[in-house]
Amino acid sequence: MNRLASGIGMLVFAIAGAAEARPRAEPSLVVDVTETGVALNGYPARDLKELRVRLTDVFGTRADKTLTVKAAACVPYGKLAEVVSLAYQWGVKRVLVPSGG
Repeated sequence: MNRLASGIGMLVFAIAGAAEARPRAEPSLVVDVTETGVALNGYPARDLKELRVRLTDVFGTRADKTLTVKAAACVPYGKLAEVVSLAYQWGVKRVLVPSGG
């Protein structure tokens, strides 16, 4: 094998190895706030204390500390604000609140 072919082979190997070394994307975490309570990724929490335990467990091992908080239109703003505020206290670094659009 000539030098050029050898160099190209090494470049292809380096690119393939870099792609394998990338960390996998962490799944999104979503808290749904309804009139009757909260749920994390579709799994209801009995109360905010249980939500705190689950979020602190998950965010203790994650590099991406982003949380999406969705609220039903009927949820008072104060309840949504409480969940967002508590999430920051529990270790979340960024909260996304999508608009109802």
